[in-house]
Amino acid sequence: MCTSLEDGGLSYLKINNESYKATICMKCKVKSPQVVIRVNDAFCRECFLMYCTHKFRSAFGKSKIIRDGEKVLVAFSGGQASTAMLHLVKEGKSVRAQKKLRFVPGLIYVDEGAVLGHSNEDRQRIIDRISELFMDSGYEHHIIKLEQVFSEEFSDATLLSPNNAEVKTSQERLQQLFDSVQTITAKEQFLRTLRQQLISQVAKSQGYSKVIIGDTSSRLSVALLSSMAQGKGAHIAYDTSLIDDRYDQLLLIRPMREFTSKEVTMYNRFYGLNPLVVPTFTTKATSGASIDKLTETFVSGLQAEFPSTVSTIMRTGDKLSNGKVSMPDADGNTTSPCMLCLAPLDISVAESSALGSVRYTNQLAASRKSDSPTSSADNISASLERSCDLNSYDSSCCYSCQRLLEDMPQPKFLPGAVFSREQSRLAMKSYIEENLLS
Repeated sequence: MCTSLEDGGLSYLKINNESYKATICMKCKVKSPQVVIRVNDAFCRECFLMYCTHKFRSAFGKSKIIRDGEKVLVAFSGGQASTAMLHLVKEGKSVRAQKKLRFVPGLIYVDEGAVLGHSNEDRQRIIDRISELFMDSGYEHHIIKLEQVFSEEFSDATLLSPNNAEVKTSQERLQQLFDSVQTITAKEQFLRTLRQQLISQVAKSQGYSKVIIGDTSSRLSVALLSSMAQGKGAHIAYDTSLIDDRYDQLLLIRPMREFTSKEVTMYNRFYGLNPLVVPTFTTKATSGASIDKLTETFVSGLQAEFPSTVSTIMRTGDKLSNGKVSMPDADGNTTSPCMLCLAPLDISVAESSALGSVRYTNQLAASRKSDSPTSSADNISASLERSCDLNSYDSSCCYSCQRLLEDMPQPKFLPGAVFSREQSRLAMKSYIEENLLS
């Protein structure tokens, strides 16, 4: 809740509906405040922008993960956070920056209109606007379509002028795959997985070793709770930490991790930046449309009443993750990654565990369904075939991805890269077993 001041600034009201009466900026102690980012932290415009710049640059300084002259791919979605992140990168590379960012940025945008139900005109309009923005930046950029996740290679020629016939076929295959997913929650999870896989494949093919994404603390706090609700508690460290190293020879970095959604919004407003509004699966939907939507409504409501909600969730997540460690199997050996999300497998558990109970329940339900006298032969055959398809993924997918595949009646339409990784894993496992001493 906010009110406009005479000088055009903003003064946010406190939770008890009493106006916060700040007379000077808490940083410079000279100018009048224009924004209150926390309960009692009032900043003027200049100090607030300096505060945001310092917070963004400190994410790279503390980790020391990016070397001078290294190629870094900036994932741009057009939203509030990615718009602010792109502007911070451009400001850090400008001549007026006191200490310039030393890496070489590149830009990437993934067009997801094929699965979001956008018309061809709307997709082209968005792509034209993104192209104009990328051309003005002067950086190397890539605009790709989500259906290109089915491509076998990502060379310069393929990215600049993809085969229209191949793209059309891939689009139909992608739409058929998403149409088969039964719940919006599974669609959102699968879309995130495909998007990250596509970005990582393009980054590796173009010589990038780092990818920065614009996940804020507000978004990550929602992702943390919703991931635990979807059975991804073992992957919290990968989904919400500053650095995600699940991808081979590629790191995902979240430099906007310490920003809240309010700080990002105010940053864009002060600079006059216009984010791109792209409708998603849950746009204009009710709060119970998906687990992510319900969790976002819950966290946003708590944050409005208790301003420390997001920071508390993030600190709790840091304690729960306790660093990224590989999941050991029953023999103490490190397991292979999930073939779908590439996170460590978390399925090597005892039969008496919760996961073992879920597996037993599913097997019992399948057996009862096949023994039912009202079931036709075709239904029984389809159920058994479906059960065999899912059982083939039990040792290759994490618990969360197994639940995702259950909502996907046609997992055989998954991108070929998923199966190639599984084939490589099985071949390496077989090679190791053949060379082990008895």
